[in-house]
Amino acid sequence: MTKVDCGPTTFTNAISYLFEREEIPAEALKAIYQYTLDMYGKSGRASGTSRQATSHLSYWFNEFSSKHKFKLKSEWFSGREVDINFLKKELTDNSVIVLRVWSVYEHYVLVTKIDDDYVYLFDSYYELAKTYKNDSNIKVISDEMYYNRKVKTERLDSLDSSKVYAMGELEKRECIIMRRI
Repeated sequence: MTKVDCGPTTFTNAISYLFEREEIPAEALKAIYQYTLDMYGKSGRASGTSRQATSHLSYWFNEFSSKHKFKLKSEWFSGREVDINFLKKELTDNSVIVLRVWSVYEHYVLVTKIDDDYVYLFDSYYELAKTYKNDSNIKVISDEMYYNRKVKTERLDSLDSSKVYAMGELEKRECIIMRRI
């Protein structure tokens, strides 16, 4: 909806991917919007979601799930261990990955599939296919339900944060593995 709500939108998409509508408790959506969009820019306007917020939300999901019939396990990871091999290992049929990547700014996307060549992700920020016509590492997909971008694995694992959809420097990487249990 805005240029700064990729965090809550991606978490909402993760829950929607893993659960049927009837299974999703309203408390989960309330927590997503309560804990994200916690950063503010110099103008005093909301400017995104912090790593602390995603870590806290991941913890909240686990606490809530342990006390209710919402079968979700969430694990927050950061730093050097977050690389393409780690993502491939962690992504299963009953999981998705909320991943912080670079666009113009840090940005959250939902990883739903990975193969040897591509990472399939859903980016809540709408863009036309022609946006990446000069970048052979990114393909905009318009006819799939669970992903709208295919990004070459080398690009995603790149240390260069000036590249769109790169995870960037090892120390600044972050992901949240969300599993239906």
